[in-house]
Amino acid sequence: MRDQKLAGAAEMVSAGTNIYELRSGSREWVEGHEPVELREWQTQLQRGRAVIHLLCTQETRDRATAFVRLCWRAGSPGDEHYDQTIAALRSFTESLRKELGSD
Repeated sequence: MRDQKLAGAAEMVSAGTNIYELRSGSREWVEGHEPVELREWQTQLQRGRAVIHLLCTQETRDRATAFVRLCWRAGSPGDEHYDQTIAALRSFTESLRKELGSD
């Protein structure tokens, strides 16, 4: 079960980070990506999030949800959501590590 949690978290964080970067990136960065990539990241994000929601504690699930929501709310480069997103990612990672017993 530990490996499943790690794989789900890695998938969710990877996709969430890509979505955040796409939504907050420069116009050139956004134009350099195809809509199919966003759909793939959405699928990957939901797959990873499903694993977290099925296997992890409520605390970890809540922190995963906070991270995902902030990824989707990203705006222009340099907006205030950057620090909040990083804090949410750290919080999720901390909770998952505590749950897995790997501080």
